[in-house]
Amino acid sequence: MRQGNKKQTLTEQLVRQITGYIRENRLKSGDPLPTESEMVKQFKVSRVALREAFCYLKGLGLIVSRRGSCLRVANPGVAEVIEGVISKICLPEANIVNELFELRRTLELGCIADAVENASDADLRAIEAARLKFERLASEEELNPRLLDEAEVQFHHALFLPAGCRILGVVTASLREFFNLKVTQPQDALWYSREKLKQLCEEHRNIAEAFLAHSPEAAFSAVRRHLNSKTYAQPPCHPKTGENT
Repeated sequence: MRQGNKKQTLTEQLVRQITGYIRENRLKSGDPLPTESEMVKQFKVSRVALREAFCYLKGLGLIVSRRGSCLRVANPGVAEVIEGVISKICLPEANIVNELFELRRTLELGCIADAVENASDADLRAIEAARLKFERLASEEELNPRLLDEAEVQFHHALFLPAGCRILGVVTASLREFFNLKVTQPQDALWYSREKLKQLCEEHRNIAEAFLAHSPEAAFSAVRRHLNSKTYAQPPCHPKTGENT
């Protein structure tokens, strides 16, 4: 079987076949799957290959097993599935990080109206506190890029927490993990220049003011400018060469 131009592994084929079986037979949460022997015969594969597919599906939270019982269909939410998929990605390749940033950008722009309309006074205080924290770190004589990056993530978390989008939280947390793997301290200084920090602080201020004004339209425009800006979009440097990836 092929997906686009990429040949699928036997495990990938089995995962598709098992999930297809669940869908075609309209199995619900808690329903049992066929026995291992039955699936070996049905899919014409070895037990080793089948168990590898089971491990993958368990990792994604799509099936569960209990001692002394057969495999059963689980009932994961979309956020749990996405979290499981992302956790399987080991290498923080530039294209993966860029795709996750684009997904986060799409989710944030889609959530902005709900975030503004649902934001309580406590939420607005949290947004302002996160903004001021970033601004304070950006004004220090000796910059700590890792703390600045964490403060940027905290600001975005505060912005979109009122929207209640769990998937966005999963993607943001995953980007945090990738950034920690990809960037090393000696090259971090290349990530934030004084000019970039000044622009980021201004963009943060515009977003926070739109929230305070309870204006979804103004907030959407401010967030879009922020996420489209060259300052925000420039990728982290390569951990070995210090060059942009």
